Amino acid sequence: MAYLRKRALAHLFLSYPLTLDQWDRRQKVSTLGAELDIGAWPGSTSKTLQVIEVAKNLDIPWILPAAYYDCSTVSLELLLGEPKWNDGTIDTDIKNHILIGYQKQTNATRSQMLEFLYCDPLERCARKDVCGEVKRRLYCATQEWSVNKPLEVMVDGDWECFLGDLCGLCLEVSKVRFQNARKEFWERLPEIFGLPKWEVLVGMYGEAVDDAQAMHLGY
Repeated sequence: MAYLRKRALAHLFLSYPLTLDQWDRRQKVSTLGAELDIGAWPGSTSKTLQVIEVAKNLDIPWILPAAYYDCSTVSLELLLGEPKWNDGTIDTDIKNHILIGYQKQTNATRSQMLEFLYCDPLERCARKDVCGEVKRRLYCATQEWSVNKPLEVMVDGDWECFLGDLCGLCLEVSKVRFQNARKEFWERLPEIFGLPKWEVLVGMYGEAVDDAQAMHLGY
């Protein structure tokens, strides 16, 4: 049993990690899909809701910030229509935390992640009118974008596609501001969903791994 718990913790950690760097790599390193014979993992809302149920039953709350974020990246209609959401296995308290966090998560896309589009032109920008117009056009375009995935609202190819006409300085500063916004959002992710801060959750994870290791060794 100790071995199985240790193994489960390892797989869950890779799919629902504790750091932003690990989150960015999870599609490449996640082993949970192969372990559970799940074709679409991560990214399946029904499976994420199953993981949330498991986390509640097995007392592994450190995976919940990433799991709550994950199931909040779909439309509210899709989330509320999931059979798992409605089968009575997800506590009302958990649903409330997810729905409150869902609103904060979607709001963060424009208020925080895309804030670099609203900043005044840089003093050292040699093409203030051009760079201002490029950002204005992208701002208008984002009004039609999905706002459910703040961490992924700008991916690598988007910078050249939408902001390739910025001067080098404005482009670099925009990227830095966006990455800083992602880090700040991730840092407060647990609190968005009414969970303990990361340092508390990281400590709980470390204790659980130590306990599982000790049980496996027969201590």
